[in-house]
Amino acid sequence: MKQGDWAIIDSTEDLWWVFYLQAPITMKETQPLIDEFRLRGLEVTHADSSPPYFKILLREATTGAQIELSNPSDDVAPYAFLGMQGDNFVPPDSSEARSFGDHFLEYGKVCYRFLRPLYAFAENMNVFVDREDVENSRLTQVFWSQLFNARYAKEFGDKLLMNAPGWRNENLGDGGLLYSLAASPYLYHGPRQCWDAARAYFKRHLPDLDLQWSDMPT
Repeated sequence: MKQGDWAIIDSTEDLWWVFYLQAPITMKETQPLIDEFRLRGLEVTHADSSPPYFKILLREATTGAQIELSNPSDDVAPYAFLGMQGDNFVPPDSSEARSFGDHFLEYGKVCYRFLRPLYAFAENMNVFVDREDVENSRLTQVFWSQLFNARYAKEFGDKLLMNAPGWRNENLGDGGLLYSLAASPYLYHGPRQCWDAARAYFKRHLPDLDLQWSDMPT
């Protein structure tokens, strides 16, 4: 899709990191994050701001992939969004999809370091997590990937999360955790894809927890 001369990341069809922030951010406050993205080979191709709302479009210099960083324009709760076009992740078992999966996880980790969210998940925006559950360190849904800050991880159970079947269980250095189920977001099958194993693990360890599994294969 196009608007003017710059691409739009679709809110319902494409992939997003959704960051649950502790306080609202302005476009000016994103500058250290944008500088870090530039160091990683991204260039800013468009920036639009109507305070408090902003939208920044970046492009990977080597692949041409579009990345969008934005915040909501009409929501009092503080969020930030980082989007990438879903076409980059299909077919899900291709080397290109796995490579873009790695990129998107890394970009999520960069945002975690600069934005310091309570929690974040990577999925399309057809689903959401109640902010009250996040603020009370309750796990209600499991996505392709999620980021937990140190308090959330500790109160929910950092050992439980680190030992859960996953393609990547990573300590972020501050007590926070990255938990990802597969090498790319739509890759449900194969020896290292952990959707079914993770569902069995949480059911075994937390039988009273009624978890929802986004895009879980039947």
